[in-house]
Order: sequence, then structure tokens, then C-alpha cells
Amino acid sequence: MIRLRDRSGFSLVEVMVAMLILIIGAGAAFALIDNANRAVTSNGARVAGTNLGRELTEFARTTDYDLLQPAQIVGALRKHPTITGTVAGSEWTIERRGVTYKVAADVCTFDDPKDGLAATPPDNACPKPAPVAGAPAEVNPDDFRRVTYTVSWNVRSRAGKLSQSTLIVNPAGGLGPRITKFDEPAAQVTGGSISWGSSQPLKLESTPAATVRWTADDGVSQGDATGGPTSWSIDWNLGTRPAGPTTFDGSWVLDGSYTVQAQAKDSRGIPGEPEAAVVHVNRGEPGRPSGFAGGYNARFGGVVDMHWQRYPERDVRGYRVTRVSDGAVVCPSDGSAYTTATSCTDHDPNGPADDQYEVAAVDCLNLAVTPCSYRYSSFTASIITPLVALPAPDAPTGVTCTVTDGVPTLDWDTPGANILFHRIYRDTGTDFDDRYDETITTAPHYEDPNPGTLTTQHQYWVTAVDAGFNESAPSAPCTTA
Repeated sequence: MIRLRDRSGFSLVEVMVAMLILIIGAGAAFALIDNANRAVTSNGARVAGTNLGRELTEFARTTDYDLLQPAQIVGALRKHPTITGTVAGSEWTIERRGVTYKVAADVCTFDDPKDGLAATPPDNACPKPAPVAGAPAEVNPDDFRRVTYTVSWNVRSRAGKLSQSTLIVNPAGGLGPRITKFDEPAAQVTGGSISWGSSQPLKLESTPAATVRWTADDGVSQGDATGGPTSWSIDWNLGTRPAGPTTFDGSWVLDGSYTVQAQAKDSRGIPGEPEAAVVHVNRGEPGRPSGFAGGYNARFGGVVDMHWQRYPERDVRGYRVTRVSDGAVVCPSDGSAYTTATSCTDHDPNGPADDQYEVAAVDCLNLAVTPCSYRYSSFTASIITPLVALPAPDAPTGVTCTVTDGVPTLDWDTPGANILFHRIYRDTGTDFDDRYDETITTAPHYEDPNPGTLTTQHQYWVTAVDAGFNESAPSAPCTTA
């Protein structure tokens, strides 16, 4: 009889051979997967390193050219918040995507042979290129700075390394001499002058130059430095500042922060890149604001409106208005140090008697220190205001609204001869909080300085304010197109 089935199984040897084959196959598969992951990780680290090198290159292009020096470039680049990294000794490391990159930055100065090679090579010179026949003699060899980055890393036992270089053109074209040192005073200036020079704590130096011209952004102070060809002197006479000044005739420099710029030129008059220093001038407290006026306005429940002219010294931060009868600070009403506005409203005048108000300018005690310690001037302007409701002027009539060259323009009929100025209300209504602007003169004309970018369509109302600051009812509204 024939047996249809054989009940015998695999032998132990066959099972062991099968297991060995399975283990070898699985091991090979896992090895392939691990190598693939290693390659992906390595490639990702290289891509991130390449992007980092490109980022460093772009930041170098926007960095101050004078800071592209071997000892300064790392500090200059680390000012960019995305590439600060850490520095330990001479090693600069930046972390990206969980990988730590070591960055080495090198800078050399490249003398372009097309405009001639200088007889004396520049500091940190790149390898000298071959001269170009017929090129003129070079005056300033600093045509470019070659910045080279070497980025290295190690990930999953695989080391990587790449380099990127770029040439950054001298913003002065490499044609004129450069200012190499223009010290900025650490403290504010409280005297009558400030000086730079070889015998002064503050230095002004350049590459060899024929002249150095300096200017200050007050629109008046300027001159030629003395000395040369590489060490120069400036004496900026600030004039005599009056105590608590109220007149500004240009004979003295007002308090504030100024940018002083120095620019060197060669014998042909070709300028180099200018250099700037900030100077803080602070020689006294501000004087009395001019044009302080005000009066009782029966609108809005009875308030005292005041305004004055902006004080011209640059260090003035704002103003403070005080009610003399009780010493209350009326503006700013929120308890802050000052208001930047040149107007103030007392919503709760003491009445019914007259009251006196004083306005003082607020400046910084020391401009060179941040944050500023505020100083309230002892020179104040004052007014006495009768707290009596007088008849208000008539409301303006005939108000028309047009748009000229994108600027909303209002015209109206003057309601009387005793009008001091007009108030403008826009869009939201005619309550106190809806005040928008006021005219500078008595003329019945207004041009909106802030018409908006999306539309010039606005609704306007106009009120008249007389010499006692009594305010009329609002005009009929008009709307611009």
C-alpha cells in the first residue's frame, strides 16, 4: 500500500542553516538601512553647512567694510542674531539642525591688477596677482576684501569640510583714502568744544591723504582737519550756550546728539569712504517753551485747553504741564515722565477763580547713558486762565472738501475776526476724544497730512477757536471722495 504523506520534518541542521541565511540577510538589510541613514545624515549636514557658508557670505556683504579685518570679522558677523554662535579662544562654533559647525573666517585685501598694482602692498594682502600691462600706478591698493570661510563638522563618525570665498568691493571704489580711526566720545560734551588729534584722547587717522573734510549734521558746523597725511586734528567750537536759552541765532550748538562725519581725499580730490562718530552735547537744562497760550473752553463740560511751540533743542524728550494752585501735574495725566504733544487739556480745572498753569521742557540728564534719567527744567512758561465761560464763536459755514493730488483739502467761511485757529475732527465724531488736528494759522484752509494709503474718503467737521480758547459748535460735516 502506498503512503500518501510523509510525516518526517526538517532536520536540526536544516533549521540551523535556514536561521543562518535569515540572519545574514537581515543583517545585510539593516546594514544597508544604516548606511543609507548615515548618508542621508551626512548629506543633510553638508547641505546645512553649505547654507551656513552662503549665509555668512551674504552677511559679510552687509557688514561695515572697515570691520572686515582678521581680528574683527568674527565679532562683526556675530552681531547678526541668526549666526551668533559661541566663541572659545579662537574657535567659533554655530549649531544648525543638531550639528555643531566649526567656522574659521579669513580676510585678505585684494589689489586689483586692472587699475594698477601699488608699490606698497596693503595690510593683510592677498597673494599678489600678475600685473596688467599698461595699467596706471595704484594709489590705494584696497580694491576688495576677500573673505574665506572654512566650515567643518563631524556627524556619526563622518567628518565634513567645505570652504566658500567672496570678494567684497570697497564701497569707496578703492580710489580714495579711507578714514581708519575716528574715535567716538564715551561721555557727553558739557564744555565749549570737542577735539580730535594726535595729542588728544580722541584720534582721527586715515590712510595717506591730502585733506580730511569734516561736517556735523547741525547744518552749520564743518571744516578741514589740520595735520596729515595720516594723523589729523579737529576742533569743533560749540559756541557759548546761554543759560535757559529762548533765542536760537546759530551762534552756538544746541544740546542734542549729533553725527560728525569725516572724509579723506587724495591730492586729486578723489574722496574715500566717510566715517562717522556720534557726539552727545548736553550743556544745560532747556529754557522756556515759547508760544504758551490757553483758555477756558465751555465745550465738553468746561475744560482748559493749552498749547505751545516745540522746543528746538534735540535732547528735549517732551513736556510737563503743572496746575500751580495745587501743584497737580495736568499733562501727562497718566503719571508718565512727559508728554510728547505740544498741547494739553485740564479736564478738571479748580474754578471758579482764575488759575495759573506752567509748562516745562523735559530733557535727559546724561545723553550718553541708557536709559535716560529725565530732568525737568526749572525754566517754565506760565499763563493765568480765567475760568469763566464766555460766548463761543459761531460755527464755521460753507465747508467744502476736495482731494488734490491725493491730499484731502478743506476750505470754509471764517465765522469772525477774533479767531485764533480752527480744530479739525475726522471720521469718528465731534467729541473731545475725536479731536484730530488743528490749523497752524487763522486761514480757513486745511490740508490733511495723513490721508491714509487705502482711501482718501473721510468725513470732516471744523470748529473755530477764538483768542480766549472758546470753541464753537462743529460745522456741518463734509466728505471727501
